[in-house]
Amino acid sequence: MAFSKGYRIYHKLDPPPYSVIVETRTRDECLMFESGAVAVLSAAEKEAIKNTYSKIVDAYGILGVLRLNLGDSMLHSLVVVTGCSSVGKVQDSEVFRVTQTDFISLKNDPGDEDRITDVRKVLNSGHFYFAWSSTGVSMDLSLNAHRRILEDTTDNRFFW
Repeated sequence: MAFSKGYRIYHKLDPPPYSVIVETRTRDECLMFESGAVAVLSAAEKEAIKNTYSKIVDAYGILGVLRLNLGDSMLHSLVVVTGCSSVGKVQDSEVFRVTQTDFISLKNDPGDEDRITDVRKVLNSGHFYFAWSSTGVSMDLSLNAHRRILEDTTDNRFFW
């Protein structure tokens, strides 16, 4: 199986509240972000509401939810990988360099874009990597070979 954009992000503007759903080709369930909460929707729940949503973007991966404290408010954005290039293969995993990211506001605030410009520059700089395997078990790039043999716990020093 070739690596491709396996995530599809949708949003619903009307009626309020604003919400975002994330679906993947490998699972029937999806994630829904709404009113500061995250829920897992079953396939039946997803199909019941999906026609009220419109597609925003397809992505190779999800980096996570970026939360920035702006003093008087919090910025919440879903960060997705929309561009990457293969840089090699280690064991059964192919390693990719992140070249482009998208930030989806979880509050539908157009002003968020100005506030995340510097974060976007860092993530798109070509210094972030991820691994993918068609077997479904990708190599954890945060572990060196010795540590991978001893334990299978992610090294949190390598996360932002």
